[in-house]
Amino acid sequence: MNSNDSPDIVLLDVSMPIMGGIETAKKLKQAHPGLPIIMISQFDQNSLILHVIQLGVNGYLLKSTKPESVVDAIEIVMRSGKYITPRMKEVLENSIGNNPHMTVRFDLSNRDKEILDFLRQGKSTKEIALQMHLTETSIESYRKDLLSKTRTRNVAELISFAHRVGLLSLTS
Repeated sequence: MNSNDSPDIVLLDVSMPIMGGIETAKKLKQAHPGLPIIMISQFDQNSLILHVIQLGVNGYLLKSTKPESVVDAIEIVMRSGKYITPRMKEVLENSIGNNPHMTVRFDLSNRDKEILDFLRQGKSTKEIALQMHLTETSIESYRKDLLSKTRTRNVAELISFAHRVGLLSLTS
């Protein structure tokens, strides 16, 4: 993007098709660190809100936000750089002191993503171990680590969460 083509602000939906909003925000912030981004989502999950804040987005709105509040958020970000909702403030305050229940990691390794895809396909631990030439114990360890990284409680919640935040596409 050259300076003549640069947008003033970007609104991103967490659940965009093809490349999710989180991945898009990450790439935009790497290429254009000063570009203001407001993330929009239907999900009010603490770990997701904290993660997008950590990515450097300038605001986070729920899709249920009234249109006039969206306009306010855009104006405030353009004027002061950040739009902090009461919900974002609550999430930030709860995360102080590295509360382990507030952190979620999206920095999955290629192996994590591969196992996540096998889980999405409904493969058993034994089937995954055979295909990947690993032990069942190793696969169970990866599965537990994925649950921990994403703060999900079981494989069904993990797969649902991975789809929502763009870690898995519906066609993968």
